[in-house]
Amino acid sequence: MDSRSLAVTDDLSSASRVARCLRRLVPVLDSDEPIAAIVPWLCDKCPSEHSRRAYLADLATFFRHFAGLGVGPLDVTADHVAFYKESLVRAGRKPTTISRTLSVIRGAYQQFGRKGLVDWKTVGDIQAVESPRVKKNTTPALTEKEARELLHMPDTTTLIGCRDHAMLFTYFMTTCRASAVAHATVGDLDRSGADWFLTVTEKGSKEERKALIDASSAVLAWVERAGIADKHEYPLFPPIGRDGASVEDRHLTTHRIRNIVKKYARLAGIQVERPGRRAVCTHSLRKTSITSALNNGATMQQAKALAGHASIRTTELYYEENEKDAEEAAKRIQIR
Repeated sequence: MDSRSLAVTDDLSSASRVARCLRRLVPVLDSDEPIAAIVPWLCDKCPSEHSRRAYLADLATFFRHFAGLGVGPLDVTADHVAFYKESLVRAGRKPTTISRTLSVIRGAYQQFGRKGLVDWKTVGDIQAVESPRVKKNTTPALTEKEARELLHMPDTTTLIGCRDHAMLFTYFMTTCRASAVAHATVGDLDRSGADWFLTVTEKGSKEERKALIDASSAVLAWVERAGIADKHEYPLFPPIGRDGASVEDRHLTTHRIRNIVKKYARLAGIQVERPGRRAVCTHSLRKTSITSALNNGATMQQAKALAGHASIRTTELYYEENEKDAEEAAKRIQIR
């Protein structure tokens, strides 16, 4: 089987657009009922268009695969899903990708069950197909020494170095996800007294106002030098022009930002590729800052608020345990 998901580039900003895209991708869904069952659930589960594209691509690839074998969407059984899972494993898909694919398949068939399109025994059997084990917390964090060296690696006498230093500082101080800062504009900066903030759109289309703290001076220096301080609609961190002295009116991609992080990590002598773990990437900056906050006295609840996590369990996954944890806990025992 071709295990590659379809590339979905459609505008998925509304339920009607999602339905139209699904109907185009999966012609075998020749009635409105299956689409009407899936679309509201998919839109609720995935508020962002990025997530909708990923889930829709997974689902459409699954439906199209079995349609090619003569099995319609409403005739799929748990055996088909288990077979598909094994095919993805053999094709070398990552456990996280397989888990996401199975999650959207389970969700879709649960909706079919609720609408009476598939019997509940079949739905239950599909739900029972297990996802592969996914290693948690594989994104590497940097030490505080490595983080400082990375932060100050850009040459701030150049325009590109000024931008990169300000951008790295923003990631470290706000703990934002890669896309949140990538999509920020100059107009997202605001001042309250002596403090500067950056309003970003985070996971789940959630708007958050992040304190820039010490990063504010670097960010303000950057927008002044780039000549975009008064251009509120301009990307906060745009690409540099070919002349090295101007900026372009478009956002850096998250892929480009990840490469920028890796470039400075290598220049700082940091091991980028980690055996058995993910490579150092933009998300490493987020994890590093959350861990640093916890190591320097922030409570888990405070770190949760900083990271914008919905559950404190997620925050706990970011924490890098060390040998002193047990010793410090032992010192708090009041049995003397």
